[in-house]
Amino acid sequence: MPNARKPTPKSICPQADGQPALGARFHLLFLIWRLHQRPTYGYALMQEIRQMAVGHKKTSAVYLALERLEEAGLVKSRLDSSGGRMRRLYQTTPKGWALYERIRRRMIRGTLRDFMRALAG
Repeated sequence: MPNARKPTPKSICPQADGQPALGARFHLLFLIWRLHQRPTYGYALMQEIRQMAVGHKKTSAVYLALERLEEAGLVKSRLDSSGGRMRRLYQTTPKGWALYERIRRRMIRGTLRDFMRALAG
């Protein structure tokens, strides 16, 4: 039986040195949070990311992140034909939301938490 370790942003988006950039971790957390708010399509997520101007992400990068999150069981998708064409609708799983909450409680501290509160107004 394979080791059933809990997924983390580090295990989902490793880079060459095995550590994801801070921006990549936040990107994954944003996707988990956003898909918990309302299931949506990958292209719509891409549009939202561009509107927020939080950095330029290629469309393929968003779909790759969604694929990794789905492989880790943090989001799930289904084909949806509403609107006349087949599209993939993504949403956060309970496992994904549990990871988000764990990171929010344990890792968002100190100056980073103060900064995020200031952003929220």
